[in-house]
Amino acid sequence: MATTGELEGDLRYIIPGRFAWCCIPERILARDPEPKIAGARCFCTDSTFVYEQFFADFGPLNLGCVVRYCRATAELLQRCGDEKLVLVHYCSDHRHRRTNAAFLACAFAVVALRWSVRRAYAPFVDCSPPLHPFRDAGFGVCTYQLLLVDVLRGVAKALALGHLDYATFDCDEYDRMERLEHGDLAPLARRREIAPGVHTFAPEDYVPLFQRLGVTCVVRFNKKLYDKRAFTRAGIRHVELFYEDGGNPSEQIMQRFIQVCEQEPGAIAVHCKAGLGRTGTNIGAYMMKHWGYSATECMGWMRVCRPGSVIGPQQQFILDAEDRLWREGDIFRRQRGNWPEQPLPDHAARSDAAPAAYLPAAVPAPLSNARGHPSSRKAGRDTHDNFVQGNGRRRTTG
Repeated sequence: MATTGELEGDLRYIIPGRFAWCCIPERILARDPEPKIAGARCFCTDSTFVYEQFFADFGPLNLGCVVRYCRATAELLQRCGDEKLVLVHYCSDHRHRRTNAAFLACAFAVVALRWSVRRAYAPFVDCSPPLHPFRDAGFGVCTYQLLLVDVLRGVAKALALGHLDYATFDCDEYDRMERLEHGDLAPLARRREIAPGVHTFAPEDYVPLFQRLGVTCVVRFNKKLYDKRAFTRAGIRHVELFYEDGGNPSEQIMQRFIQVCEQEPGAIAVHCKAGLGRTGTNIGAYMMKHWGYSATECMGWMRVCRPGSVIGPQQQFILDAEDRLWREGDIFRRQRGNWPEQPLPDHAARSDAAPAAYLPAAVPAPLSNARGHPSSRKAGRDTHDNFVQGNGRRRTTG
C-alpha cells in the first residue's frame, strides 16, 4: 500500500481542511491503484470521465462531465463532513489526465461553490510542472494553446449570464443529444443551438426535434448537401452563408450571421461540415459582441459545451476580432437602448462566498504537509508565462 507520506507531498486544498487535490506518480498507482491517506476519503476520475479526442486534443472535459462531477463531489463532501474526513481527488501524473483532473476540481469551486476563478485556481498557480495547456482538435502542429484558467473564466462567464443553470442542467439530456443517433446537438448560448451538418439524420428528421427546441432558423455554412425546403416547408427559416471548410468568415458573412441572430425571435440551429470550426467561430463572434465574452472565454466555454470547437487559424481570428466586436456591441446597445440581450454584469463582480449548503457541516483537521490556499496567491492570465506557446502551420477542418 502507498504510504501517507508518498501521497501528501502534492496535496493542494481546494477547500482548506475539507477538499484536496493530489497528483500521484503512475509508478505508485501501478503498485497500488487505490491509494489511501489517513483521515481522508480518496477518489479518482481518470477512468470515469474520459475525453473523446479528435486528433491530438485531450480536453477540456465536456459539460456533462463537469456537472456530474460537481454534483457527485458535493455529495461526497457532505458525507465526509459527517464522518470528519478530508475528501481527496487524486489523479495520475500523466500530463493530460492531470490537467483534466485539475480542471474538474477548479470547476467544482466555480460552478458549485460559485467562487471566483482567481480563488478557485489559486491552489494550482505554482504547480510544477505547470498544468498542460489545451490545444485545438485539428490535425498538425498546434498554433494556439488555451490555458485551463481561460476555460474556467468561460464557464464562470456562462454562469453569470445564465447560459449555464447548474441547478436545472439535465446531464442525461445533454449526453443523449450529443450522440449521433439523436442528432449530435449541443447548446452553446441562450437561444442558440448548434448542429454539426445535417447528415446524421435526414433533414426531415430534424424538424420535430427543432420544433421541440424552439428553433425558428437554420444557418448553413457548408456546401448544399440537402434540400432546405425540408425546413422551410415546416416554417423554419433557412439561411445560406457558405465559405470554405477550415477557413475564417469574410466580414460580410460574419456580420450577416450576427444580424440573423439579432433579428431571429427563436433559437437558431447553426451547422457546417462538422459543427465545430465555422459554426463555433461565428457563434463566438456573436457572443463577444452581445454578451461580452472575451475571445479566450468564448473558446473555453464553447469547448466545454461542444468539444473541438474553433480550429487552427480560427482561434487567431477570434482573438483578433475581440476588441472590435466589443466596440460594435457597445455602439449597438447605445443605439438600441435596453436591448433584450444586453449582457449581465461581469462574473468578476460576483460574491466570493461559498454557499454553505455545498460544504460539509464538520471541519476535519487539515492533513500534514498539504499545500495551503493563501488568498494572496496570484492567479489568472499572469500564469501564461508558465507555458510554452506552440507555433507552426496546420491543416484544419470545420
